[in-house]
Amino acid sequence: KVETRPVMTIPAPPKGAVQGGQAGGAPTKKLAVKEYVITLQNPAPEAVFRRGEGEVPVAISVSPSLVDGHRLEMLLDGKEWSGSSIPLDDTIDRGAHTLTAQVLDAKGNVLSATSVTFHVQQPSVLAPAAP
Repeated sequence: KVETRPVMTIPAPPKGAVQGGQAGGAPTKKLAVKEYVITLQNPAPEAVFRRGEGEVPVAISVSPSLVDGHRLEMLLDGKEWSGSSIPLDDTIDRGAHTLTAQVLDAKGNVLSATSVTFHVQQPSVLAPAAP
């Protein structure tokens, strides 16, 4: 039995994250330029999972909180993916897989990214799945 922690969600910051002013004019709204730290807490690097035995729980944290116009995107083997776990069923092949988390700005530019590689094994006659 695999126990997972609740999925962390990040609320959007209030509109107009940073106020700036212009000489002789009204203040203008600007987005703050932030450097994000993304941590992939689960799956662990080089972790091994057996297909048919549940799911791979996913836990990601981003610091500081995202500003308006920035978003978190996850990729599984280079394809957009969303969810709090990766099912270990027929939808995932055996072998190495890469989970990437990246923060994008409003134009789709990558501001920060991190990846982790994990492995999926196929049960066989020599190493059957656990009962």
